[in-house]
Amino acid sequence: MLTLFNYSHFRAFVLLVFAVVLSILPSTSRSAAPECDTSLRGLIQSHDFPLAFHCAELRFADDPEDMDALLVMARAAQELGQAELAGVLATQARTHTLTTAQSFAAYLISGISQARQENLITAKILLYRASDFARAEAEQDVVRRLLSQTNSLSPWKFSAGIGVLPSTNVNAGSLHDTIILGGLEFVLDDDAKAQSGIAYSVSGAVTHQTRLSLKWSYKIGQSVKVYSNEK
Repeated sequence: MLTLFNYSHFRAFVLLVFAVVLSILPSTSRSAAPECDTSLRGLIQSHDFPLAFHCAELRFADDPEDMDALLVMARAAQELGQAELAGVLATQARTHTLTTAQSFAAYLISGISQARQENLITAKILLYRASDFARAEAEQDVVRRLLSQTNSLSPWKFSAGIGVLPSTNVNAGSLHDTIILGGLEFVLDDDAKAQSGIAYSVSGAVTHQTRLSLKWSYKIGQSVKVYSNEK
């Protein structure tokens, strides 16, 4: 569930992300319409997203192979709050042969679109795919930060671990050879005594956290550990 707190931070970061995406896309040529004399990149940079969408739509209608125009439409749609449309347009772009920069932008827009629609697993898959086309360190950093933001939006957290450690008491046995019960002394057999060896452990945990307000949240979870001992 996207809370107001998380969403505001996510949106602020997304605005920074698109500045990077914009810088790697080539500047598209101008449309024949008078109101589109400014380049599409210039319209995006000026935050005139309705006009950017309109002009990109005109360019794409003239040339259905113009992937820059299609991606600008997706970018503008996202900024206009039409996450679903942005995702559709970015997905359409991904069905064509794209440059590395265009592929990065298409998967990035698709991932952000899915995150805004709360499809967080799909969003993470698309963002990981975007990282395959990230060439500059700045682009890799964008993907890492977006993945971190997306993970923070998910109420579910999963963890797992495997441990292999030497131990002087792998069986949690007694450190003494005898034990006294009711005043009588009993000799312990070897299985009841502490034994050294290798302790193998497998652990897993799942938690669900929901924010109740800007200051309060609750978290419930369950963890399981399984040990296997070898002498």
